[in-house]
Amino acid sequence: MNIFSLPKLSPRAELFAKTLHHLAPLINQSNSFSRQIFQQDAIIQPYVDHPFYSCSRYGFNFPNLIAPCHYLNISATFGMTGLLCYDSPLLHQHSPRQHANVFISTGLNNEPLLQHYGLVGDEVIQTPDKILFGRELLIEGNYPEFQIKGHYDHIEFQLQINVGRQASWLMKSPVYDHFSLMMHYQGHFNLQGEQIEVAGMGSFEFARAATPHLLIEQPLSLIDKIPVNFMTYQIMNLDDQTQLILHKVDIAGKPMNYKAYIRHKSGLCDVFDDVEFQVTDYLDKPTMSRLGEYTLLPKTFEWKIFDHSADLFLEIQAEVKTEYQFGLGLGYVAAFEFKILNDEHMHSGQGYMEYIDIVEQTEICPYSEAETTELNTRHSALTV
Repeated sequence: MNIFSLPKLSPRAELFAKTLHHLAPLINQSNSFSRQIFQQDAIIQPYVDHPFYSCSRYGFNFPNLIAPCHYLNISATFGMTGLLCYDSPLLHQHSPRQHANVFISTGLNNEPLLQHYGLVGDEVIQTPDKILFGRELLIEGNYPEFQIKGHYDHIEFQLQINVGRQASWLMKSPVYDHFSLMMHYQGHFNLQGEQIEVAGMGSFEFARAATPHLLIEQPLSLIDKIPVNFMTYQIMNLDDQTQLILHKVDIAGKPMNYKAYIRHKSGLCDVFDDVEFQVTDYLDKPTMSRLGEYTLLPKTFEWKIFDHSADLFLEIQAEVKTEYQFGLGLGYVAAFEFKILNDEHMHSGQGYMEYIDIVEQTEICPYSEAETTELNTRHSALTV
């Protein structure tokens, strides 16, 4: 994290970054909305061909499943975000507003499922209470109840979702809304003919944004993208009533949004703004994505959360326990084991992590030119 330089930014992107750093504290209402009962369910919709919002994302995250899955991530995005950390022309086969992608991963060693759909035609079917992606993924219902069915070569699942009103708003602004809600689920997986019953507590995530693609019909060049270069989003169930959400975003290499949210099944959400995140050990070598880009990924990391008196409230130590899976934008997801120190009670468990770190590739590449060419050939094919 910030070991390597950022990719070169255009003067326009640099100006945009400075503007965001200046305006965000003034327009972001996430803290006040996080302390309220969630009442914004009407905004949960795909926003296809909307006159203002041009991108939206649904996320269903199951952080502590039993082996061999360990976790399940379901992410469905409509449109391109315009963000440096998220968009690549290789991941978008249609125009920015006529594209959807679905990313599904687990702790299994199989390839993650990254599929692309055009919104013109019948690849994606939408009704007021149904979104069907091809013949693979069905999301039915409306807040607070959803049913999810997935049918893929190595995994099938059917899950009933009940979403609560304990909201963690990661951003609340006139142009970008992003929130996470505690959810409870039950259902089953089919893995190679074996049915596994599951039930527990997870997180439902939704975002909508007015992006540059309201005005620009083509994908943005690398140097012109909104320079969000780093993001991590993590979920930990502390017990069957309490959930911890951790979120960190950097824009143009500078801190933008560091927050911790502790939410309770029977109550509201506590918000902590004084948060530190540190990678304490990285994997031995940079990891190359299927797009041929390198990232240095954490092996172990820690969080420190300070209360409103600036005293240390929680200290969290974590170690990644599954293989990283590429496909969440230009980043990765994984499961980790954690323990929480200096709390009244010692907590430990398994969490879910999203991690995106965009760096200058000429600095991070660990291989010779010949090795890089061979690796690019081996990994260039995308799952379609």
